[in-house]
Amino acid sequence: MIARLKSLIRKEFIQTFRDLPIVFLAIYTFAEVVLCGWALTMDVKHLPTAVLDRDNSPASRALLGRFRQAEAFDLNFYPANEAELERLLDSGQASLGLIIPPGFSRDLASGQPTQLQVLADGTQTNPALLSLGYINQIARGYSSEIEVQRLNQSGQAVFYSNRPSVINNIRAWYVPEMRYIHFNAISMVSLAVVLLGVLLAAAGIVREKEAGTLEQLMVTPIRLFELILAKVIPLIALELVGLITGVGLSFFVFGVAPHGNLFGSLSIFVAVTTLAVLASTGIGIWIATYARNLMQALLMAFFILFPMLFLSGTITPVSAMPGWLQSIAFLSPMTHYLSLALNIFLKGVNLSVTWSHAAILAGFTVFILWVALNRFRRSLS
Repeated sequence: MIARLKSLIRKEFIQTFRDLPIVFLAIYTFAEVVLCGWALTMDVKHLPTAVLDRDNSPASRALLGRFRQAEAFDLNFYPANEAELERLLDSGQASLGLIIPPGFSRDLASGQPTQLQVLADGTQTNPALLSLGYINQIARGYSSEIEVQRLNQSGQAVFYSNRPSVINNIRAWYVPEMRYIHFNAISMVSLAVVLLGVLLAAAGIVREKEAGTLEQLMVTPIRLFELILAKVIPLIALELVGLITGVGLSFFVFGVAPHGNLFGSLSIFVAVTTLAVLASTGIGIWIATYARNLMQALLMAFFILFPMLFLSGTITPVSAMPGWLQSIAFLSPMTHYLSLALNIFLKGVNLSVTWSHAAILAGFTVFILWVALNRFRRSLS
């Protein structure tokens, strides 16, 4: 048995790595985390902004100076009127419009409330919401500074400084710099693990079908689990090479490093990744039992992979979804694998904290492999 298995594994390694374009694309998929780190971000930076300063006073220029200091905004356009500002927003040249009304400085000097009008391009929902949050912070900071100056001039600053107040003491754990790339890098690597596990497993079996070699393998003196094991081991090896590539690039390019004990965190991360590869391989084998050719296998794989991606929490937090969608997301292995990857890699916790996700992922792996192998056996009979 061991000799047969070694021969099969050798044959699968030769067949897998002989197809160099597939090997290159598999590893490149993990390397794409670098491109995703630069291109896919929820941070708002250098938002093209149009400013209509109808007051043109030292106070309005001081307010605009705060916007220039913020990395989120680029004050590129200075339209002469509202119609020109509207054309900039309509054409997409500007994503944000700021209108400072006439009398802005006069109202501030007299202690009267004044307004800053903000026009945001609502077609880009996330940048619009984040930019409005930044604008509120800038406006509150500017307003507080004016209030302090007024109190100092009136001699009441000492009186107000002795009054009770609430001070926010905010600390960001695990990722103090709160850069989106940390979440993005780990989520993209996790997605690549599941994506390639499904596609490569399905393509490997369907390719044997199309070449007519699957029937030849089945009449040889080997068992079904030996054939599947021989196909899975090269796949795991290829994905681990890609995983090392993706994690290495994330560290050297963006500084995304595992927290806690380095060896312990990486060991657990590789272990749960292997479990995710087996789960996705089971899905791929199950797909291959229904697909007659490679095109059908790819279409069926994407039919399953896209819901897994959308419901995993990579785009929208699972807690923000409707209750019935959360129930469906709970059944997806990608949801639990992503949670494990984030907790192990970015928080440095061990399986004693995330055992529930690990248990569900392990249970799903056993179940889908059992279903896939039984379906595969029946399809060959």
